[in-house]
Amino acid sequence: MNQKNWGYFSSLAKRCILAGLVGTISSGCMSIDTDRNRLSSEAKNSTNIDTSSKDVRVDNSQNIDIKGNDVSVSSKTSTTMTDRNEEQAESIDKNTKVTQKNSASPKITSGRYWIGGTDQGLEVVGNRYRYYTEGGEQPWQNISNLKYIKNGVVFDGKTYWCLSTLRSNLITGCGADGWIR
Repeated sequence: MNQKNWGYFSSLAKRCILAGLVGTISSGCMSIDTDRNRLSSEAKNSTNIDTSSKDVRVDNSQNIDIKGNDVSVSSKTSTTMTDRNEEQAESIDKNTKVTQKNSASPKITSGRYWIGGTDQGLEVVGNRYRYYTEGGEQPWQNISNLKYIKNGVVFDGKTYWCLSTLRSNLITGCGADGWIR
C-alpha cells in the first residue's frame, strides 16, 4: 500500500474507531453482575462497514468494575480493514482507575450540650452520648444517632443541642446556628 493510500486508511480507521466508541456508549450495558460489595458491567459492540473498495470491522468492549470506593474502567476498540488482499488492524486500549477517598465527617466535641432554659442536657463522651435531667440519666447511645451541624451544635432528630462551654450570659436557647440571644 503506498503512502497516499495509507494516509486515507489511517484517517478512515480513526473515523471508524470514533464511530465504534459512540456505538458502544449508545448500546448500553449488555450484562451486569452484582454482589454485596461489587458491581460489574460489560458492554460489547461490533460494526461491519462494507464499501466498494474496503471492508471495515470495528469491535468495541467496555468493562466497568465498582468495588467499595474503587472504580475501574477498561475499554478497547479494534478496527480491522481489508483492502483486496491486504489487511490492516489498529487497536486502542484505555484503562482508568479512580479511588474516592472517604472524607472524615467532622467530629462531635465531647462535653455537655444544652437546649437552654431547661434542666435537660445531653452528655457526649467519645463515641457515645446520653440524655440527663435533674431526675437522672438515660442509657448511653451510639453517637452515630446524632447529626453534626457545626462546631458545638448537634441535632438528635428532634432538638438542636449546643455545647454548654460556648454559652454566654444573654442566651435564650439553642438553634441550628448555635446559641440564640
